[in-house]
Amino acid sequence: MLKKKLTFALALLSLPGLSFAADLPVRYQPALKAPPMPQAFSWTGFYAGVNVGGAFDNSDRVDVSGLTAAPLSLRNKSDGVTAGGQFGYNYEFPLGGLSGVVVGLETDAAYTDLSSNLPIDSSGIIPGSTVNLSSRLNFLGTVRGRVGYAYDRYLVYATGGFAYGTVDHSANLDGLASASLRTTETGFTYGGGFEYALPFDTGFHMSNNSAVTLRVEYLRYVLDDNNFNALLPPAAVSIKLKDVGNIARVGVNYKF
Repeated sequence: MLKKKLTFALALLSLPGLSFAADLPVRYQPALKAPPMPQAFSWTGFYAGVNVGGAFDNSDRVDVSGLTAAPLSLRNKSDGVTAGGQFGYNYEFPLGGLSGVVVGLETDAAYTDLSSNLPIDSSGIIPGSTVNLSSRLNFLGTVRGRVGYAYDRYLVYATGGFAYGTVDHSANLDGLASASLRTTETGFTYGGGFEYALPFDTGFHMSNNSAVTLRVEYLRYVLDDNNFNALLPPAAVSIKLKDVGNIARVGVNYKF
């Protein structure tokens, strides 16, 4: 019986159709590829942009002598707007994944109209009179270092460095006498901000690594003390001013 079964099986394999089917190759199944890992955005490169915001301070110090028997130490309030541009360079040290440490250098220059007016009773000189002290920051520039933490297209940073500006001071005795002084003052600034790189299609960019970025930023600046000696007959007034201020602004950059 076993011999008959083997003979039958061999006969089936000898048939032309079955022999051809046995020789067919096994269909190739390509291996499935894993999806590519997301590529982190790089903050390394030069950038340039513009900014606009507000400037304010509630603690400008003004020391005045010559108007009263004893020197006066006053506080002044100032506010205004600011607009300008910035240029800088960043370098990112990758930490792995999508994160990195970013260091950079930035310089900016801005027009401002941060101004204040401080009336002081000068009845000791002329009965019923007032001396009006005013100051205006016309221009502010900075050169600052930046260091921050980046996660893909998000960057939070701290900044600080050198500040300089042009300031106008004036004193007016009820329109009877006046004096003015323009100075270029230097000092320092510090602050921080947040920046985000827009995920535009690369067709809008000069290269695959370029980007339009948006930022919000806060800066505190402190300029050197300035002495202003105003001759307001019949008095000689000595004024010591310390120019300090805060700037809160938004900006847009193009990263090359």
